[in-house]
Amino acid sequence: MSWTRADSVTVNIDNMLNSLSSTPPKPSMFRVGDHLRSINPGAYDPEIIAIGPFHRSKPNLQNMEQHKVRDEDDPIFQYGHIQSHLLHDLMVFENQIPFFIIDHLFNVININDLDNINSLIWPLLQNGIFPVNGLPEVPINALHLLGIVHGFQCSSFARILSHSGNPDDVMNINSAVELSEAGISFKKSEGNSFFHIEFKNKALIIPEWEISDLTESLFRNLIAYEYYLTGSPQKYVTDYAFFMHCLVHSPEDVKLLRRSGIISSFLGSDEMVYHVINRLGKNIIISDKFSYSNIFYFVNRHCLHKWNIWMATLRREYFNSPWARISVGAAIFLLGLAIIQTVFAILSYRKSL
Repeated sequence: MSWTRADSVTVNIDNMLNSLSSTPPKPSMFRVGDHLRSINPGAYDPEIIAIGPFHRSKPNLQNMEQHKVRDEDDPIFQYGHIQSHLLHDLMVFENQIPFFIIDHLFNVININDLDNINSLIWPLLQNGIFPVNGLPEVPINALHLLGIVHGFQCSSFARILSHSGNPDDVMNINSAVELSEAGISFKKSEGNSFFHIEFKNKALIIPEWEISDLTESLFRNLIAYEYYLTGSPQKYVTDYAFFMHCLVHSPEDVKLLRRSGIISSFLGSDEMVYHVINRLGKNIIISDKFSYSNIFYFVNRHCLHKWNIWMATLRREYFNSPWARISVGAAIFLLGLAIIQTVFAILSYRKSL
């Protein structure tokens, strides 16, 4: 049998496959897909400094290259707005490098023996979704800085969620205003977990969410991080974003949540907050077992009760504005006067007999 060029290529491919490890290395750097990036492209780009390989050639980041080789006493790093931009750039999903490189570099350049890698992590945690009270130990198997922040922010909720059941069916819920019309109130939670939401005694109990200029970028990059996790992990940030996306359909929903102490905004208007939450809920994929399935189930069961449907219709049709409430009140008052007048007329007639 003759030996062909095709046979040679086949053998080479087989040799290459045999030489590969059965367990490929776990990647820690990714490009954000167009389906996520299309909603807000700028949220995934560093603002002043490129750390990973994806953005280092961009012209707008070249001014910072010379400062990267200087020590921390460089005056530029003392400006508050520069520090804010740096914290943002350290949380950009495409701006990550493997954590073991950061850890090694930190140990090489560290002069003060009292410092450790936690001194780098602490400002990121304080600038995260829900500031932590203490400085935890950095996990050895961390992929990168964004993954560390994600792990710390979600760990407390993960412990709570692991002890609760989750119905398989994922449903939607009405907006905050519609739920309020159905008799559901909103209360600010004082719990330690940002993601822990409860439904008790006809009330949705939700931790306060401070929304600033950095909020959308931080959430979008954490959502991107969850999107590229292997296996079927619980996507805590994504599930929370979808939950709030369901609650907020308009600036009026934001207004209701703000007055309830659940949303505090530094953006200037309820409409701006609405657009942030609306964008966060687009083109995302929630967990296979949605973190808030139980909440959705019991909220919907409440809303489908006939009495609650009737009350929601009554509030929406007749109590949707101050003038409507005044009109209904006046009508009830006049009806009462008419009844009293009728009663007195009957009594007077009976006395005259």
